[in-house]
Amino acid sequence: MDHLEANASQAEGVFRRNGVKLRIHEIKEQCGKLDVNDPLGEDVIAHSQLHDLADSLKQYFRDLPECLMTDRISNWLEQSARGSLDRRWGCN
Repeated sequence: MDHLEANASQAEGVFRRNGVKLRIHEIKEQCGKLDVNDPLGEDVIAHSQLHDLADSLKQYFRDLPECLMTDRISNWLEQSARGSLDRRWGCN
């Protein structure tokens, strides 16, 4: 995550473009061997492209057994955003 955060602004379409399947598989294997808060090894990062790391992260979130953003949270965020926009533009 730190590597992506530090370098994502320098790459075009970092979360839009796909990585290379073999490197993504290797990243996922290495991540599977880590404890919860352990960082990914510098050797893995050095041999990976930014798009491979971003694609691995996208796949991780996609493979979660439950959605991170439930319908309830999504609706709340939408209503909150509408309320702030309504107040900002004077629309009630």
